[in-house]
Amino acid sequence: MISYPIANNEKQRLAVLDEYHIIQTNKECEFERISALAKAFFGTKIVAITFLDADIQFFKSRIGLKEPSTSRDVAFCNYTITQNDTFVTLDTHQDTRFKNNPLVTGYPYIRFYAGAPIVVHDSQGREFALGALCVIDDQPHQDFDAHQQRVLADLAAMVSDTLKLRQQRYQAERADEIKTAFLANMSHEIRTPMNGIMGILELLEQTPLDTQQQHYIKSIKTSNEHLLTIVNDILDLSKVESGKIRFESIPVDLAQLCQDVYQCFLATAKDNSVELTFDYPDNLPKYVNTDPVRVRQILMNLVNNAIKFTPKQGKVTIQAMNGGDKHQIKFNVIDTGVGIKPESLAVIFDAYNQADKFTHRLYGGTGLGLSVCKALAEGMGGTIKVTSEKNKGSTFTLSLPMIATDEISYQQWHQSHDETTIQPLERLPAHVLLAEDNELNAMVAVKSLKKYGYEVTRAKDGLEAVNFYKADPSKYHIILMDHQMPIMDGVEATRILKQSFNQLPPIIAVTAHAMHGDKEVYLNAGMQDYCTKPYKPEALDVMIQRWLHHVANTV
Repeated sequence: MISYPIANNEKQRLAVLDEYHIIQTNKECEFERISALAKAFFGTKIVAITFLDADIQFFKSRIGLKEPSTSRDVAFCNYTITQNDTFVTLDTHQDTRFKNNPLVTGYPYIRFYAGAPIVVHDSQGREFALGALCVIDDQPHQDFDAHQQRVLADLAAMVSDTLKLRQQRYQAERADEIKTAFLANMSHEIRTPMNGIMGILELLEQTPLDTQQQHYIKSIKTSNEHLLTIVNDILDLSKVESGKIRFESIPVDLAQLCQDVYQCFLATAKDNSVELTFDYPDNLPKYVNTDPVRVRQILMNLVNNAIKFTPKQGKVTIQAMNGGDKHQIKFNVIDTGVGIKPESLAVIFDAYNQADKFTHRLYGGTGLGLSVCKALAEGMGGTIKVTSEKNKGSTFTLSLPMIATDEISYQQWHQSHDETTIQPLERLPAHVLLAEDNELNAMVAVKSLKKYGYEVTRAKDGLEAVNFYKADPSKYHIILMDHQMPIMDGVEATRILKQSFNQLPPIIAVTAHAMHGDKEVYLNAGMQDYCTKPYKPEALDVMIQRWLHHVANTV
């Protein structure tokens, strides 16, 4: 039987309280500061910020109390939340409601209590008192005047405001988590069939084909690569927006990087009858510290766009120069293309506002690439700008801070970090255990692996992979483990194998999961490496050989 007062709207009050996700949470500095203010002003032995759930009184912040909660039936704050004003009892021994309360007769021996309700409003504007800010002493008080009550009420209002801000932050974080999970799932669902398509195309290219068939395959590969670019742009934009992208600063041969970008687009430019030129002046440093992956990504996007939007017999120029500051380098990508309307220049880098929908329909593209470029440039402390004149061309200018370094530093760093440059002296044979549930991807993988001389045993899920390995551990030299599989996923399968065997062959995650933090999940589970779908068979082969040689050299 309930022996304490409850609100008329108790059911709704508990539902609103649940929305704030505050019960049984850790200390938070914002609430601790308010408790400290109350302690400093009132000077009481105990200060607590409480929230009343169905069965417990939870102390979100507490000074002078040992336990983080009490049972609801002994809570003084039951009386506070049923009224719209400060609740005060000057001497519990003289108050029939409390003189036999266990918190009065025993620890913490409450003699004085004053509490102000923590009030919030729901979406319909209805008030709900979720808890109280209370000041407590083990000695009775003679008075708690109107001024003191107002101060306590003001501090309780600060708790309420803090609670609302916390809820907004929680909702934003939750929305970001949902968005990230959605993008991760969509990325996986798109990458998985793409891997199968690319694999089939690789196999088809190894068969006798006439000219028209070769053309068809080239067209499919181009479309597939375009789709992958869109997927990667979406993921990159999401990473930047959520602050989950990390930038490197390592020694880079900048002149060679720019040359590589230029060489990459020579064939495309020629196919489109566009003249492509490149200028890297001698007065620029050859070696700098920067993020090579992101610089290359931005430049390739700008050059690709320039060629795409430049008509036949036009010209595209890639130009590097000093940025006016000795630690800044500027890159211009200049074209004689269709140009950009003046009204579109203001929104051209906006991910959610395609500047010129007609142009995008005519030439293709999502409009995300430039948004990603801008976000990446700013993430590296730089800028990207554009000037343009309709039907005359555009100039995109990328400015990045780059500190010059020397060839010795460059060589030393790459010798110690770039494992991909280490080529095995000889090919090592191996029996591969392949865990892959997708039939098309499994078929492609098996054929590709056999082409490189590997024996292959395919498992349809993680549990089958575990059972295959347990049946004959000496048979397998490397394990390729997909993640998302029925019955048992690849992470769980890896953990079981790690628990069951002291020594295992290298386990490589071969997965369509490509979000920030995914690689760490696989490494923490006990895998040695990570390969994202869609992958090139030759790249996977190099990875396998590298690990086979690593094992051979450490035995």
